[in-house]
Amino acid sequence: MLALISLQYAWDLGLRRIILKVDSKVVKLMITRPSPTAASTELLVNDIRELLVRDWQVQICHTYREGNACADWMGWSATRLSPRSHFYAHPPSGVLPLLLGDLSGASLPRLCFM
Repeated sequence: MLALISLQYAWDLGLRRIILKVDSKVVKLMITRPSPTAASTELLVNDIRELLVRDWQVQICHTYREGNACADWMGWSATRLSPRSHFYAHPPSGVLPLLLGDLSGASLPRLCFM
């Protein structure tokens, strides 16, 4: 759902070269591959695909959740807000430690099972 809202917002702003980063490989594949999707997600995926064929450049990239901590925090915090668009002139206080960690080069371990 966030991918759809983000793309629609970018289009409405007149942005025509977009990089959309998603932290789910499944979501990326659902959006970019012309294969059928589950009935529960079909409308959403079709709406996203309709946006993608407009006259603009959209690159969809996968990013690991660990490298997307600020976006995850913003998404988590949005669950506590009213369901409308919110704009920030400055980063929310909860994001500041994450930004400082990023600035200092701190990294998070990624657990991989083989």
